[in-house]
Amino acid sequence: MNEVLQAVNETKTNISAVSGKSDRNKVATIHMSIYIHNIAHLQKVVDRIKQISDVYSVRRIMN
Repeated sequence: MNEVLQAVNETKTNISAVSGKSDRNKVATIHMSIYIHNIAHLQKVVDRIKQISDVYSVRRIMN
């Protein structure tokens, strides 16, 4: 989780909430609420997170 938080921080993005859990197979799921300026900013954040070697997928969930 630390690597993901650092990656988001590198994009100068404010985080409003973070939660995470891992299963017995040591696969972690991280839910994060962030403040974005526009779609280009969101894409920059997603692309940066995807550069982390152990990240399998990044999805946008709108509430």
